[in-house]
Amino acid sequence: MAYTIEQPECRDARDEVLALWKRNLERATRQRYEWLYESGPAQEWIVRDESNTAVGSMGMMGRTMKVFDEIRPVGQPIDLNVDKQHRLGGPAMQLQRSLTEAVDNGHIVLAYGLPNAQAEPVLRRVGYKVLGTMGRWTRPLRVDNLLSRRLNNPFLRKATAGAINTGLWLSARETRCRRRKGVRSEVVDRFDERFDRLWLAARDKYAIIGERNSEYLQWRFAQCPDVRYRTLCLCDDRDRLLAYLTYSQSEGRSYVGDMLFADNRDLELLLAEFIWELRRHRNTAVTMIFYGDPFIANTLRKFGFYHRQSQWKVMIYPNRDELANAAASDDRDASFARATQKENWFITRADIDT
Repeated sequence: MAYTIEQPECRDARDEVLALWKRNLERATRQRYEWLYESGPAQEWIVRDESNTAVGSMGMMGRTMKVFDEIRPVGQPIDLNVDKQHRLGGPAMQLQRSLTEAVDNGHIVLAYGLPNAQAEPVLRRVGYKVLGTMGRWTRPLRVDNLLSRRLNNPFLRKATAGAINTGLWLSARETRCRRRKGVRSEVVDRFDERFDRLWLAARDKYAIIGERNSEYLQWRFAQCPDVRYRTLCLCDDRDRLLAYLTYSQSEGRSYVGDMLFADNRDLELLLAEFIWELRRHRNTAVTMIFYGDPFIANTLRKFGFYHRQSQWKVMIYPNRDELANAAASDDRDASFARATQKENWFITRADIDT
């Protein structure tokens, strides 16, 4: 069967795409579509069969990244879905190639994907390279829920939990962290111009990092329809933003959405203030996913986070000429090798579509 690909205006495609999502992406909602594609930076492709019926779709999450020495547009494939009876006929490959063609033509410098198990083979076949796996970092704060599944006696359970929780608190690194003079913390729900200044101060720490200005953060976190995020800020006595950490909470657990800091010494204080905030709300655990700079991974370990592999592979499809241009280099292979090194990246949930 012959298939055709089109890229309609997002508002014109809404009804057809939502019908496809209803059949193939059960958890996707109209609110998600409006947030990502109508008020956000995502674009849409639709694949049609010979009768002009929409049988699949895919989005591209548009993103601006600092890639080596330049700020460049990049894209992330999202929301790939194809009707069951067409999954062996190649529509998924055609949809993915629509995005890789944009890379090949130089419209974007690279595409990066974090596919699920079903989409990963498709990305491999169109030429994506696996860089590694997103790390999942978890820190337990209280053991009450864990013990409720193991100890039936409520008095023994309470006593045991109290002893272990006290031990966790006394041995925690945050108990030894103290604020520097003139530094304070605050929790906010919106992103102002202070975040723009921090982004400009922090971006050169990393070779490849998605833009984190106030406009993007406001859309990604404050306007997210599915999750309520809050942001812990470290500020100095001139109200200058030193670091931030954005997080959500659900059923007593917290999930880090993003963080950024310009000075490495501020990361420990940021984590200490964050964990104290969670303890005040009696959270039982906190989880963060991250890929990149080993300094961050090592600091998380110091604070009692333990590491597991997540479900997400990190994959890229670059334009090697554009990578070399962004690196101001004549060596395509060296620029590509640099782009595949884990320590040159900074990826959090802020760089994932939901």
